[in-house]
Amino acid sequence: MRSTPPAEVSSAGGGSVAQRALLWSFLILLIAPPLFFSSSEYVAWGRLLAALCMLPLAWKAFPEGASGWNLWWRISIGGLLIAHAASCIGGWLHGDGAFTVLRLSAEGLLGVAGLAIGISLLLNARWHARLAMLGWIVLLPALLFSLIGYFLPIDRFLAMGEPTVYYEPIRLSLLWPTRSAMAWMGQLGWEHANHAAFVFAVAWVVVMESVAESKSRWRWAWWFVAGAILVAIFLTGSRNGWLMLAASFPFLIFKRPLRFSIGIVLLVIASLGIGSICLRTKHEAMAIAAAAPPPATESGVPAPPPPAPPAQDLHVEGLLKRGSAGRLNGYQMLCMDLQNQNDLWTGQGLQITGSKVHHLGHEHSSYLATLRGGGLIALAGHLMLISAAGWAALSLFRNGCRWPLVILVTVLSGLLVDQSSVIRLSGRHEFILHWVAITIPLILLSRHFAKSKQ
Repeated sequence: MRSTPPAEVSSAGGGSVAQRALLWSFLILLIAPPLFFSSSEYVAWGRLLAALCMLPLAWKAFPEGASGWNLWWRISIGGLLIAHAASCIGGWLHGDGAFTVLRLSAEGLLGVAGLAIGISLLLNARWHARLAMLGWIVLLPALLFSLIGYFLPIDRFLAMGEPTVYYEPIRLSLLWPTRSAMAWMGQLGWEHANHAAFVFAVAWVVVMESVAESKSRWRWAWWFVAGAILVAIFLTGSRNGWLMLAASFPFLIFKRPLRFSIGIVLLVIASLGIGSICLRTKHEAMAIAAAAPPPATESGVPAPPPPAPPAQDLHVEGLLKRGSAGRLNGYQMLCMDLQNQNDLWTGQGLQITGSKVHHLGHEHSSYLATLRGGGLIALAGHLMLISAAGWAALSLFRNGCRWPLVILVTVLSGLLVDQSSVIRLSGRHEFILHWVAITIPLILLSRHFAKSKQ
């Protein structure tokens, strides 16, 4: 993404062999655990180790220390500390042990600090090509495997876990081929369609921003990748994915050639057409499989028949018809619980975030997860740091560096009506993407100010 101002390039990209080894360890520990493990505990341990790898390089990432933090950095750090302090108080008042309360908060703070240090060092011209290659290595197999797996009875090849009530064959799930090798440890090779839409929507925005800024003659190939991602988002049947794309669209096309905007519109239309064909093919395949006699098992008892296609279309008409009454009702019941238990100001602690909310599997909103963990005080701190990051991203946007704002808007809109806690380290993809989107504009704006003072 070439619109980054010169302040992005610092002397931190080279460094000694030990520094480069720590950076590679940071990346591997951050990326590898989610590729092999579905358990949030394993993923959290990887993130914690990645953060610890970065702590020795804090002086390299921020050589001026606290004196170099501008106003927006200070507001963000203050908001983060307020959110954690309120969550600690809420957990302690809710009966959690002091060790548990402090451990969860310390893990979250260490995770954010390590991410900030690592991102500061990786925002360097020498790392751009490496990060781009690493992103392709992770994205393309997941995208290809998910699209191919959509047309297969993938529940017969991957460990689906018990219960599998959240697995819907008609919706595309996020499939990790590397997790298949870890089935012996009870790891699941799939993630819910809403998680797939969240990850693919962020990937689509990054790809389109790269297409807009690239001068390479091979950028036409990226349009095909972007189209495949849109097909995958359509097949997930997730409304949140389309919400994220709609939020990013005005910032993607702002002051860009008309042909780029027309290209995006045509790409969306073509992807919807291909996605509709794929959906029809899936419906027919499921109907044929459901009508066929079930094969007998080794014990001679017929196996349960495969599921029939749903009567209601979840991808086109169902995006509007199925409504959101269940989710909105869950939100209302969560707020009533906080009021009834007098936890509205300090919440119920980090330990409870991510767990079941009445009929919902989790909070289905990262902001409500913050409210549940630390009450209104934590939510105010969370909104403080988001506001600071938003102002920093907007300042960069005005100076010609648009991609931090595009990514920030995309991620934050995706957290509005889905995902879980971004305060607790064991959060899923939302934890990493949220803090990456928050810290990038703060780091780049600090460098921009530092260079302007020279």
